[in-house]
Amino acid sequence: MKLTIVSTKEFKHTHQLFVLTYGLYRSPFGDCLITITEKSICGLYFFETNDLAIAADFLRTEWGKNTELHHTPEAIQNLGDRLFSRNATSDPHNFNIYLKGTDFQLRVWQALLNIPYGQTSTYQNLAATIGQPKAMRAVGNAVGRNPVSYVVPCHRILRTSGEIGGYRWGVERKIAMLDWEKKYAQQFSSRMIDWAV
Repeated sequence: MKLTIVSTKEFKHTHQLFVLTYGLYRSPFGDCLITITEKSICGLYFFETNDLAIAADFLRTEWGKNTELHHTPEAIQNLGDRLFSRNATSDPHNFNIYLKGTDFQLRVWQALLNIPYGQTSTYQNLAATIGQPKAMRAVGNAVGRNPVSYVVPCHRILRTSGEIGGYRWGVERKIAMLDWEKKYAQQFSSRMIDWAV
């Protein structure tokens, strides 16, 4: 995996024109909008629309009005098929990722990438991981602003009590993702045991 991180401030100074490839994809968890730049995935939004004009407006709001958009359904279909492949188990280390955010958000999102497939963590643990154990509310806000859903696994964060908690794209979707990952993580583990025998 190649991870590119850019602060919001740096992005404004260095990108007079930003080029995005985008398209809609039907995932196991509903329709989503996927964006790529410089051969890296930079956005995955569960954006329930088939209207490309609405999608383009949303992306210009997220990335700036000077963003140059290229709708390339075939490239997005291929990427989506890889992202949601049961064989790949959507390991983020198999994909290049581009993240833009505040310094704090970037630290939180990088920490999310260390949560293994099929496992969960808590807001409290995540805050401790980035060295700010009392910043749980701020961590929660950063988790909710994650631009690359599923790949940067914000859905793996639960409340300290073990409750599911909220999710930007809907609690039912979060539960479906966790169930999907648990199921395929177990299958992958059992295959590894079979191969070892």
